[in-house]
Amino acid sequence: ALALLEYYCGHLDEALAQAQAVPAGDAQYDSMRSLMALAYCMKGDFEKALQALSFEPADASKFYSPSGLKTLSESPEGAKLIALQRIKLAGVFPPARLILLAQVYVALEDFENADRALDQAEKSLGPEPGLQMSYCRRRACSLAGQGKSKETENYIERMRAIVRERPKRSMLWETHFATGRSYLYLRRFNDALAELTEAQRSALHPIERHATVYLIARTHEAAGNQREANAYYQIVVADSIPSQMREQAAEALARRAPE
Repeated sequence: ALALLEYYCGHLDEALAQAQAVPAGDAQYDSMRSLMALAYCMKGDFEKALQALSFEPADASKFYSPSGLKTLSESPEGAKLIALQRIKLAGVFPPARLILLAQVYVALEDFENADRALDQAEKSLGPEPGLQMSYCRRRACSLAGQGKSKETENYIERMRAIVRERPKRSMLWETHFATGRSYLYLRRFNDALAELTEAQRSALHPIERHATVYLIARTHEAAGNQREANAYYQIVVADSIPSQMREQAAEALARRAPE
């Protein structure tokens, strides 16, 4: 919980320290490896992000003590419960790892490997809405990065359908943010700005606001709105979050500083 709190507050190094302290045998190990990948990706350390995702996803046995697992397995009802848990977890942890791999590859604009990871994730993807949303988000961005407009729209519509059924704030932000990023790739700048403005309204955590403002700045810059881009880049630089976005925002401002 503390690692998640540190990450969402933008304390990336603190989040990494907390996540790295979780041993491989812990039930939260998979979640913490995923958190490490997210933090490294935000910092722009993509090699470490990929390394963090090099692990074998958890089996149901990790959530029991050896004696508890033995006792549960000895009864027909207990054995059935474990079997059902294994089926459910197979649709969560393995595809989640692959979806995050795709996120790192999208950040690297290595769309071929992103698609390959997402193709593998799709084979075992369960029905959990949050995971479905995460998959559609990365798929839309990867397709948009390749200029595949029609296919991108299909996944954007899937995200919108999920959020209509489950109007959670986090999913609303995720939908607007991913759609805005996709439209930026497709050079639909006005549509991108409209989506990212909505993402900014629904952002809650500092890390969400940071990423959203940075993407707004990039969109304004790509659209030729330099004054607006500079204003948003300045907001990103003013954050204390040690992200690659902050570094790139500072570099963008420095390039336009009067000599």
